[in-house]
Amino acid sequence: KIPQVGGVVIGNDVELGANTCIDCGALGDTVIDDMVKLDNLVQIAHNVRLGRATRMAGHSGVAGSSTLGQFNVVGGQSGVAGHVTLADGVVVALGEIGGAFARRLDARRPPSKSPPA
Repeated sequence: KIPQVGGVVIGNDVELGANTCIDCGALGDTVIDDMVKLDNLVQIAHNVRLGRATRMAGHSGVAGSSTLGQFNVVGGQSGVAGHVTLADGVVVALGEIGGAFARRLDARRPPSKSPPA
């Protein structure tokens, strides 16, 4: 078994819901940046980095050593796979697994209509 020698760093104005679990880092720290809001029953694994103002709904989680950019949203009953990096402004919708179906916020805009060739 590898000793868990890292810690947990929690930024300013962070809200943690009931029964939310944040694991300490294995070698480095698990980092929750400023203004992050985690709903009830959220699991944050070891060595995860949550960017500024990220939001996570209930019954969601992030597997080990993943990094979420700033202003991300993770819907309820969703997860982010391990060792994944999500850019800023990514939405992981209800029941999806980040890294497979995650999309940027600006990707929700309909494509512009161009004249047929």
